[in-house]
Amino acid sequence: MKQLLKTFLMACVAAFACSCGGGGSDDNNGGGPSPDETTIILSEAKGLFSAGSYADAYTHYATLFTTGKADSAHAGAGWCKLRLSDYALASGEFSQSTSIDAHAGLVFTGWATGSLDGAISEADYVLGLNANYSLSYDSRVTKTHLIWTQAACYFQKNQYANCLAKIQLLDSGFTANINDPSIKEILAAKLEILGAAM
Repeated sequence: MKQLLKTFLMACVAAFACSCGGGGSDDNNGGGPSPDETTIILSEAKGLFSAGSYADAYTHYATLFTTGKADSAHAGAGWCKLRLSDYALASGEFSQSTSIDAHAGLVFTGWATGSLDGAISEADYVLGLNANYSLSYDSRVTKTHLIWTQAACYFQKNQYANCLAKIQLLDSGFTANINDPSIKEILAAKLEILGAAM
C-alpha cells in the first residue's frame, strides 16, 4: 500500500506539472535583444510551451535571462523544466523569479523533491497573495492543486489532522475520525479520489 501510494503521489506531481505554464511580467530592458525582439521571443516561448515543445520553449526563455524580462523568463523556464521532470533545474529557475507563478512552481518542485515544508509554505504564500490563484497561461492549474499538494505533503509527514483539514477545504462534506486505526488508508483513498478528479 505504501509503495502504491508513493507511486500515485509521484504520478500526480507529474500530472500537475504537465498541466502548467510560465508567467509573470517585468518591463526593464537590461541589454540583449531590443524591447520589440524581447516581446517577440517571449511570445514565441509561450507558444512553444503551449504546443508542448518544452525544450525549445526553455531555449527561448533562456535568451531573455539578461533582459528586462528576466523575471518572466525564469518563471517560464522553470515551468518548462517542471514539465520535463527536471525538478532541480526547475526549482533553480523558480528561485530566480519573484512572480506568483514561480512560487506556485516551487510548491510542485518542493513536493517532488521531498521538501514538504517548503511546498506547504510556498502554497500558503501563493494563496495568501491570491486566494483564487490560477496559473498564467494554463488556467487548469488552480488553487485546488495547491491545496491538494499541501494535503499530500501533510499526509507524507504523517500529520493526518492537517491533511484532513486541507482535504476538507476541497470537500467540505468529507469527515473522518483522526483516531480511527485506518485513518492513513482513509485519507490516502480520499487523496486519490480528489487527485483523479483534478
